[in-house]
This record gives sequence, C-alpha cells and structure tokens, in this order.
Amino acid sequence: MGQYTAFGTDVKLPVADRKSTAAIFTSGKVSDGYPCAPLAVTASALARNPQDVPGRLCLGDFLRLQGLDYLHGKYDVVPQKNELGGYAVGFPGKRNFRDDFYAAIANDPRAAPNDKAYALYRAVMCYAPSGNNDCGGADVPKSQRKVWFERLKRDYPQSTWAKKLRYYW
Repeated sequence: MGQYTAFGTDVKLPVADRKSTAAIFTSGKVSDGYPCAPLAVTASALARNPQDVPGRLCLGDFLRLQGLDYLHGKYDVVPQKNELGGYAVGFPGKRNFRDDFYAAIANDPRAAPNDKAYALYRAVMCYAPSGNNDCGGADVPKSQRKVWFERLKRDYPQSTWAKKLRYYW
C-alpha cells in the first residue's frame, strides 16, 4: 500500500476479462456501510494526502471486502526470495495494515467523530468472532480491544457503529 499515484495510472489500463482478479480494482465492492467513493477516487485522495481519514477507512473496507488481507498468506510473513514461496518485495517502504489505519484514526484529533467511531468499530471487529486479528499487523491484547469498545460506547453512543457493536473479542 502507499503507491496511490501509481494505482491511479494503472487502474486506467484495460482489463481483458471482467471476471479476472484485476477486475476487483475497478468493479469490486468498496463498502458495506461507511460511505465510500469508487476505489480510483479513494486512491486519488490518498495520493494527494496519504493521511486522508475517509480514504484510509475506505481503503480498509475495500481490502476487507475483497479478502486482500490474506493476499500473501500470513500477513507480514514472507519467505526470503531464495526460499520456497518467496519473492522479492517489489515496492519500497513498510507494508501497512488495516489495523494501523484504525488505531491512527481513532487517535487523530482532526478526525471527525463518525470517522473515529467507525475506526474504533473496525478495530474491534478485526478480532470478531474468533479473537484472532484478521486485519494484519501485530495482535493487541484483549484489554486494548476492551478499551476501544468502551471508548466507542462512551464517546460515540449515538453512532451507528456504537449501536451495532455488542461485543469485543
């Protein structure tokens, strides 16, 4: 993630088969509740400002809905390029995970209340229902997930997300 400008160029390339994996980038589901623009619009916003709150939340939704957290197996464990299943990482920089977005947005003083509420909701939902992190990145203890849950319920009780979330895992 983070190659938003390159994505904006690449997404304009023709896709030969609408059923191909590449087609998800032009026609894949981008949201199931949080208001999101098409992926190309989101990438454009992130190219202008990589800290764009709605952009990061929408990118997180796209990754979640397309199952792309699992694209390379166990999140950040990639065999060395000379090992079976290994490859050279073709992009510079550190890999970002959805849980990084959620934690940063929940603590961003400039983020809108509904965006913070959604970030807290999604941070907790990373662990639903198994208690295992399906958003990538490092696990956080259940005590931290409880803090997120309680903060959502206390600070944003009228939000859709506080009303929807009944448990923490």
